[in-house]
Formats: sequence, C-alpha cells, structure tokens
Amino acid sequence: MQNLKRNINIGFRVNEDEAFYLKKHMEEAGWNNLRQFVMHQVVRGKIVKFEPQEFAELSRLLRTVSNNVNQIAARANTYGRVYTAELDYIKEQQRRLWEKLDALLKAVAKAQEVDYAQ
Repeated sequence: MQNLKRNINIGFRVNEDEAFYLKKHMEEAGWNNLRQFVMHQVVRGKIVKFEPQEFAELSRLLRTVSNNVNQIAARANTYGRVYTAELDYIKEQQRRLWEKLDALLKAVAKAQEVDYAQ
C-alpha cells in the first residue's frame, strides 16, 4: 500500500466475538498487523454478494433432473425401455444446470482473486 498522508483518525469498538473473528481472519490471510489488515480489506478487499434466487434456481434444476432420472430408471426397470424425448429433456435440464453452476463457480473464483501480499 502506498505511503499516504494520513491525518484522520478512525476508531471503532468490537465485542469479544468480533475481536476473535477479526484476529482469526487476519491470521488466516497471513497478516500479523491488525491496522494493515483492516486497511487492506477496506481499500482493496472485495464484497461478494450472491442472490438467493441463483441458488434456488440451481436447486430447482437439480431436483428436476434427479426426479426425471429416477422416473426414467423406474420405467426402464419396469418396461425395459426409455423414450428419446425424455432423455433429451434431461440432457437439456442438465445443460442448464451446468451453465448456472459454471457461472456461479466462475463468480466465486473471481471473488477469491485477492492479493494478500503485505
């Protein structure tokens, strides 16, 4: 971090739990100076926000695919055959599920690109 002229003092109080987690996160990130860690997080840290509907859509797609696979397996065991249209539907649902999951994983990976160098 640049050597800036710092003429404003900002202070805040924390409770025991907050102090514990602050110290824990600082140590996990490899910092040993609380002020530097806090400054780094404030100036260069990232805020990651995921919308609950993204996870709800993933869950819905996963349930749909799982239910359809179970139905097809039961039909195949009972009648010895499976319809191509059903398999195509499952393939499409799986494709949509993987697209959503891939986008979510890319967002998480991007959010983790944090330089913790002191």
